[in-house]
Amino acid sequence: MVTMMLPLILALATPQPSHESAAAVLARVRAATLSRPLSTIRSIHTIASFEAAGLQGNADGWVDVVHHREAQRTNGAGPLTGAQGWTGTIAWDEDASGIVRIDGGQAARIQAVDSIYVDSYEYLEPNAGGAALTYAGEHHENGRDYDVIDITPVGGSTLELWIARDTNLPEKLSTTVGLVSSSTTYGHYHWVDGINVPFASATTTSTGNNESSSIDRLSLNEPGVSAHVRVPQSSAHDFSISGGTSTTVPIDVLNNHLYLHVMLDGKGPFTFIFDTGGAFILTPETAAALNAHASGGAQIGGVGAKTESAQFAHVDRVQIGNATILSQDFLVLPIATGFGAIEGVKIDGMVGYELPDRFLTTIAYADSTLTLTMPGTATPAGTAIPFFFDGTIPRVPISVDGVAADAELDTGNRGALDLFSPFLAAHPQLADKATTADGIAGYGVGGASYAKLGRTDVAIGPYTLSGVVTSFTTQTTGAFADPLGQSNVGGDFWKHFSLTLDYPQQRIYLAPNANYGAPFTYDRSGLFLAAFNGSVVVLAVRAGTPAATAGLAKGDAILSIDGKPASSYTLPQLRALLAEAPGTALHMHIRSGTVERDVTLTLENYV
Repeated sequence: MVTMMLPLILALATPQPSHESAAAVLARVRAATLSRPLSTIRSIHTIASFEAAGLQGNADGWVDVVHHREAQRTNGAGPLTGAQGWTGTIAWDEDASGIVRIDGGQAARIQAVDSIYVDSYEYLEPNAGGAALTYAGEHHENGRDYDVIDITPVGGSTLELWIARDTNLPEKLSTTVGLVSSSTTYGHYHWVDGINVPFASATTTSTGNNESSSIDRLSLNEPGVSAHVRVPQSSAHDFSISGGTSTTVPIDVLNNHLYLHVMLDGKGPFTFIFDTGGAFILTPETAAALNAHASGGAQIGGVGAKTESAQFAHVDRVQIGNATILSQDFLVLPIATGFGAIEGVKIDGMVGYELPDRFLTTIAYADSTLTLTMPGTATPAGTAIPFFFDGTIPRVPISVDGVAADAELDTGNRGALDLFSPFLAAHPQLADKATTADGIAGYGVGGASYAKLGRTDVAIGPYTLSGVVTSFTTQTTGAFADPLGQSNVGGDFWKHFSLTLDYPQQRIYLAPNANYGAPFTYDRSGLFLAAFNGSVVVLAVRAGTPAATAGLAKGDAILSIDGKPASSYTLPQLRALLAEAPGTALHMHIRSGTVERDVTLTLENYV
């Protein structure tokens, strides 16, 4: 799963502290910030210039101070073009194509509450807008003295505000939402119609992304603010299907991942993985083949502990079967070198949420086909199950051994179920279901993910699958350590169904297929393999498994199996071989460093 996080481009204002009590600090800030009653400020409108992810653009921001609503529209920045806002109850965003999405995730809600609290100057209200206040101490930095207060708005995160003692103005705001921490500095204060406003801000995040903005124009109490902060209607008209209302294409289901052929700007076909947890991605090699100029730069996180550097490239035409999507911005990310080596499949790129955002998308796992249908032209088969968006990822309601959870729907996860480490900490009865030692359980953007393994019973809608192989995540970083997440359901689970994605209506449809109810199987060796330069290499060995008993170790190269060169197998074929019946003996010839040896690996169930 590729998971991306681009924070709000512009923060319009910021809180502030000083010494003594938190309330006394805010009183000093109020005096330094306002020369008019806050109650006389009904709306704030800003026009600003910004730079983020190596791209430049402008932002048009509106704040409804009275009703605590806001919206911001960005332009001229390619993939960062779009809008986002908060209605007081709903967080929403609009992408560069005009697709509007209601974001029901906790992260979006918390970020929206934090943003409107700061931007509408709630912290300068007599009761600080009902927020919890704590004086966090005196600090000295870069030759200056600061008072720091912690402010926790109702429904928001804890905002750490640094107030300069010599000006009584806020100069830094730090916060953490989920896995991402950010710090914003403020400067170039100017008085505008009775408010002392920071005209410059710069934000850095724990993921390594930076952005800066400067206000070009600010005005108060302009008419028509309600029209600017309301949720817009989706207006995307960049997709079509030639010759009809649907198109069906073959897909390859390998390691429970989905691969399909994609044409880009008339070139190809290219092999793309379809990952509902991901986005449009080109490998650098594919971008070069298209002569697509890469620009900008951002750090992208995923299931692994690290982030990876990405750029952006534009593609005029994306074709899958008879379906076409026009004028799309892709991330350029070297997924073929890491993820591709683990999967043993040549990957040219990724198709993500952009596909079901537009088309009714049916994945027939049993038939190895993908059908795209124009919205409103067909009634999906199966049982409808509602979901909500967390960013661009759908979260569906499931039950794990009777414990309710929201699960990311992730066709890019080859496993069946991953339970996040904070969720397990809150539900120790589930953590006790793990039966193996810790080890590598998957691989994606950011590297490997680690988990213990076990089995659970999982219910979704009217369906219950028993003995589901479950990863009990041990990550302390990466997407599976997100304190705002709970679980992720992947391809090994969805392959029991025909799965239809209806993103505009926020529903999925499940129809059991011929595989429904079949026992969940898993690797019976304990090896985690990768393919590098034509060699099959042991990336990890899980303790207490047949591979560990046989003496296999990390770094071993498998040269042959039962006399057949390992290089004659694809990696998916090798994994299928390592999942054969218990008691199967595989005679391997191994190279450990410069020494070659023979090993007998007897497969057994260990999960």
